[in-house]
This record gives sequence, structure tokens and C-alpha cells, in this order.
Amino acid sequence: MKLETTGPTDEGTYSQIVVSPDSVAELQAQDLSIIHAFFSSILEEILGEPVPAPPDSSSPEERFHLLRRAVAVLDLAISPVMLRNAFSAPAHKPAAEALLRYFVRKCSLREPDRDKADLVVTFLHRIWKPVSTDDGNVNTKDPVMFEKEIASILGMPAPPLLPEHEHLLREFALFRSEVYGFRHFDEVTDSGIVHRVRAMKECFGPAFYHPRALAAAAAYNDFFRECFDEQFRKAVAEIRQFAAGMLQDGAAPVAPGPRTAAIEDFDEVAEARILGREYGRAQEDFRKISHLRKTAGKQPSRPPRTLPEGGQNLQEETSINKMQEMVGVYLQAAGDKASFTVPLPFGSFRLTSAELAAFRGDYAREKSFRADFAAVITRAVGIRARMTAELLEYSANRSAAYRWKPHADSLTYLLRCGERLLQQSSALLPRIEQRGLSNKREVLDESLNALRLHMREVAQTLKEMA
Repeated sequence: MKLETTGPTDEGTYSQIVVSPDSVAELQAQDLSIIHAFFSSILEEILGEPVPAPPDSSSPEERFHLLRRAVAVLDLAISPVMLRNAFSAPAHKPAAEALLRYFVRKCSLREPDRDKADLVVTFLHRIWKPVSTDDGNVNTKDPVMFEKEIASILGMPAPPLLPEHEHLLREFALFRSEVYGFRHFDEVTDSGIVHRVRAMKECFGPAFYHPRALAAAAAYNDFFRECFDEQFRKAVAEIRQFAAGMLQDGAAPVAPGPRTAAIEDFDEVAEARILGREYGRAQEDFRKISHLRKTAGKQPSRPPRTLPEGGQNLQEETSINKMQEMVGVYLQAAGDKASFTVPLPFGSFRLTSAELAAFRGDYAREKSFRADFAAVITRAVGIRARMTAELLEYSANRSAAYRWKPHADSLTYLLRCGERLLQQSSALLPRIEQRGLSNKREVLDESLNALRLHMREVAQTLKEMA
């Protein structure tokens, strides 16, 4: 296939690609045959009878047009949900690749077409097996490598993206950071993140079919689905544990009425069925699960089982590291446009100038003074952010029986973490003085003073609890 470019268009689509007409016709004919067979199999399984084939013709050109029209009709009959359910095994990869080329050529702005292209590329990302690099390492789901995979499937070079579309790509990292911070299933449903991501994808216009946009969308979709399923199963386990506890205590879980019926009906909800459905169609089930999780959370049940100190410490350390990672992900995505205010799941969080600089430096693999200095600064941010989140959680649950206790325990541990970090930072002072880095002393004090303010607030809150 002969390819050449004539320069980018305003829309940033593939209209500038010039391909040998014979090669285009041959490839499209093959794709249309594969797609027709795939679409027909979907409809035949639903209808229980064969789908009519396009009429025969002695002319190859006429056969091509008849097949193209037949596929267009079947495309209208196939909904995104039907397509999603059909992709169940890697054996469907040839059909997925043909469909990806079909939708990119079509470049439709209709929501169903964009949804189908999104489903197809996500399926390809899910079954994609990255190849080993020259140094023997395996590229594990690297979006850049997957972008090359998409370009290879399309068989055409990718034109440059416009600046506004490059900016939109950074939104995927911000949404990823937000999803990473969800701790409960109802946070996922209440956040409206599915609809916000859908609206963002629509903003791409025709550029959504660019390999870079498709790769970013597929990587995010897989990540979101993994996190969504995890939070869903946690919510289901929490509801079942709550219901079992109520039965064991011989008490009615909730007052008579709709909530009682909802709890009683819960056993009829099949996890696999709900998770296997398209999000839009399963929303009612998701709302039910979210409602039941909130219902369980508001009940004055028995005190929660306290984790062993070692397990609790590990859990808290993981949460601190997660906060640091979310800040880092945001600043990396924002690039030069990053500000001192960082959006986190609990709200906006203010960084000092020293903290902003520490996160922008990549010293994780170094064993040096600047690496130790940055580690103290970024650790202070993680502790402060966790304190802010736990104070908000405590305020929201202080009137609920037993629910405040885990947050009080977390705040106590975070206060100890802050004290240890302040002691650790004192070991940096002699090294700062030896190097004559007076400015380092100032920025360290700026960050640690912010931590001290948070620690005083936490200490006062814990004192009021006593």
C-alpha cells in the first residue's frame, strides 16, 4: 500500500492521507466481508434465523457497493451494547481490527458510532500483548506503544494533533487520578465521572479517531473498568456482611418500607450479570447497590473490627503513597500549566513552591541529597493531604455510631507520621549547612510549617474527641 501525506487538516483527521486506489478498494472489500459476517452472526443469534446476504453481481465494483450498503444497514441495526456483548474472546481480533478501520474511515460524529469505536479499541487494548523491547524488557500496556499498534492496524501514518486536542488528552490523566482516589462505590456513581468522560470524548470531534486519542481512551477505559469492578465488589461484600450481621443479631436491618424490600431483594442481584452489562443500561442496578451500601453504612451496627497495628499501618502508608502519586500524576499531566492548586478527590489542595518543585523533579531512582530532600517534601504533602481527607471524613461521620473511630485512628497514625517526618527532616539540616544551601533551608521550612499547621489542627480535633 502506497502512503503519502499532504499536510495536516484543520480537523486533524485522516483526510490528508493519499493511498493507492486499488489497495484501498482491496482492503475495504476484505474488511467489509469480515464485518458483514461478524454483524450477521450477532443478529442471527438474536433473531434465530439467517440474515439475508447482499445480491450477487458479476461486476466486482458493483459487488463492493452492494456489500458496503449491506454493512451500513447492519451497522444501524447493531447497537453499542450488542457489539460489546459480542466481543468476548481474542478470536474476534480480526473482526475488531476490520471494524476499527471501518469506523476510522467513517469518522462519524454520531454518539453510537463513537461509542462503538471506543468499545472496539478498548477490546483490542485488553487483548493486546506488548512485544519485548531491544533490552529484553516488556512494554506493559504503554499507551505510546499501543498508539503505534493502532497506527499499524490502520495502515496509515497519524497526522499531528491540534494543540487543543493535545490538551484534551491530558484530561485522561486527571480523570485517572480522580478514579484512583475513590474509596467507596457510591463515590464512583455520585461523581458522575462516566458522563464527564463521555462529554470530554465528544469534545475531540473527528480527532477522536486519531491513534493517540484512541490509545488514550482505551487505556483509560481498561483502568476505569478495573477500579469500578473492584469498588463494586467491595460494596457488594459490605452489604452482605451488614445483612449477615443483622440476621445474626436477630434484628431487622432497617425500618419497614422500601429499604427493607431492597435489602431482601439484594440476594437476587447477580454480580456477574450487572458487571457484564453496559454502564448506561446497568445504571439502575448500580444506583441500587450504591443506595444499599449507604444504607448499610448509616446503620448503628456493631463496632468495626480493628485491624492489627501492622496491618493498619500498612493500609495508612498505602493511602499516603496514593496521595503522593495522585499529586504527581496531576502535575505531570498539567505540565508547564501546573499551578499551586491541585484537584484531589476531597477537593482542591494547595502546594507550596518547594513542594511543586519537588514533585517536578524526577529523583526517585537517585541516592543523593536532592533525592532525600525531595522525598521529605513529597512525603509531607502526602501526610498533609491524608490529614485533610480524614478530617473531612471525620466531620461527616462524627455523629454516626462507631463510624468516626476508624478516622480517629487514622488521624492518630498520621500525627505520628508527621512527628517522625519532622525528626527525619532535622537530619537534613547539617547537610544543608555543609553545602551552604540557605535557600534549601527556607523552602524546607515553608513545607514543614504547612505540615505543622495541619498537625496542630489534627491534635486539636483529637483532643476534642477525648
